[in-house]
Amino acid sequence: MKIFGYNDREVRKIYLDSNFVTILIASLVAVPASKFIMDGIMPWFVQHVVSGFDLSFSLIHYILIYALIFVTYFVVNLILNKKLKKVTPADIIKERNE
Repeated sequence: MKIFGYNDREVRKIYLDSNFVTILIASLVAVPASKFIMDGIMPWFVQHVVSGFDLSFSLIHYILIYALIFVTYFVVNLILNKKLKKVTPADIIKERNE
C-alpha cells in the first residue's frame, strides 16, 4: 500500500487498527462459549478419576483472560507498526523484482 502513496497512518488504520473490533467481539463471544462447552464436556474427561474439580470462574478470571487477549493484541500490533515503519517503497520494488 505504501507503493501506492498511502502513508504509515493510513496503512495502519486500514489493516492493523481495524482488527480491534473483530478481536473485541470474538473474545466477548468465544470466552463464555468456551467456558460453557468445557463445563459440559469436563465430566466426561474425568469420569474415572476419583477427585473433585472446581470448575467455577470468578469475575477476576474473566478479567485476566480478557486482559491477556488485549495485551497480546496490542503487543503484536506494536511489533507490526514498528515493522511497517521500516519498510520503504524502494524495498518493496526490490523484493518484487527478485
